[in-house]
Amino acid sequence: MDSDLFYPVKVGVSPGQGGKAVCEECPVVAECLEYVLSRPTPELGIWGGTNERDRRILRRERRKTQPG
Repeated sequence: MDSDLFYPVKVGVSPGQGGKAVCEECPVVAECLEYVLSRPTPELGIWGGTNERDRRILRRERRKTQPG
């Protein structure tokens, strides 16, 4: 597949919905998302059917629900 589906061509430009559509059909989408959310630094592109903004929101929600 064309990597442009998953990674921006220009810095700061979000990839299109094409990568997310591919993820909808992927059998390991949940594992992919968990992997990228467990990384200490943000990853660019589409991972686990999410973009950078989606993952920021998910990380924020996780921090709110974690005990401590």
